[in-house]
Amino acid sequence: MKPFVQGLCAGALAAAGLPALAADVGPYAAFGIGRTHYDADCSIFFSCNGGRAGTGRLGGGYQFEVFALEGWIADWGRAPIGYADDHVRLRSIGGGGAWHWHMGTAVQGVGRVGFARVRQTRTTENFSHTELTLGLGLLVDVTPTVAFELAWDATGSTGGSERIGTVVAQAVTGGLRLRF
Repeated sequence: MKPFVQGLCAGALAAAGLPALAADVGPYAAFGIGRTHYDADCSIFFSCNGGRAGTGRLGGGYQFEVFALEGWIADWGRAPIGYADDHVRLRSIGGGGAWHWHMGTAVQGVGRVGFARVRQTRTTENFSHTELTLGLGLLVDVTPTVAFELAWDATGSTGGSERIGTVVAQAVTGGLRLRF
């Protein structure tokens, strides 16, 4: 197991023993790993060029009962997108708001919206834009301070030149949320 993953697991176990603050209020950290699906260079009349890649994200926030402010760093992965030797990779850093709704005593739904600075790297170009991010998640409490999160997040990146079109990335991740 890689040292970074070992550190995250050790942190999760340590946080599990900490007492929780008042329910649904306080800071948290989260991480997730999963899979990204890219759609690139789409047009109205032709299908998109797509690819798949591994993804990882790390974030945190502060929850105020049903509303939270969050910040995230994500590597959406590098994937081939249909042309010979053409690859795309998105990386982002951003923040936004999240809304939580209880679906039982140990389950919460999460909806996210925000903005991120997205860096798109293609085979011959590298550029950044500020883009909208959207997400949905499901939190299942494992202990009072640790929850498992299954999430879907999406963002895009507009082309840096006339040759490069829009790229849309959709990621499904699973990870842990640690409440402090």
